[in-house]
Amino acid sequence: MQKELILFLDPYLAQWWKHSLGGDEPVNLPKVAVERKYIVANAVVTDYNQDIDNKIEEGMESVRIALPRSLVQPPGKIVFLKKKARNNLAEMIRNSFDIDLWNDVHDYRNVGVEQKKIIEAWMELHDVEITDKNFNAVIKRYQRLRKAYLSNMRVKKFRQKRKS
Repeated sequence: MQKELILFLDPYLAQWWKHSLGGDEPVNLPKVAVERKYIVANAVVTDYNQDIDNKIEEGMESVRIALPRSLVQPPGKIVFLKKKARNNLAEMIRNSFDIDLWNDVHDYRNVGVEQKKIIEAWMELHDVEITDKNFNAVIKRYQRLRKAYLSNMRVKKFRQKRKS
């Protein structure tokens, strides 16, 4: 039996991450994946009877992650991540999501297609269920990325103007 680690993520993020890693569950992380290296470095091995803070939060979706063989432990032991490590892992996945979203979507802003349709098409392409909650979360993340990008472009133009 393969050991697994359970991580709770926002539904859109869990669906995107599963899809980006092949769509299977449990998710098998490639050997070179940063997330895999992080899990190996921060995993804690303990007995079953210890109280582990691994309860699902409301509105979250679980993702089962297949543990690397180096972490598979004898019966009676489990592998888990402490709360801070789980939060850091979720943040790594969120950053990867932002990069993927930005790289795929930002070039279409001048095409004349509604932003809503572009985001919906992107969500469909990446097997993210199109619900109001998921759509609003994804579009909000995109708007924040776009705002940061435009702000950086304004600063860049200002600095170039000052040099001239």
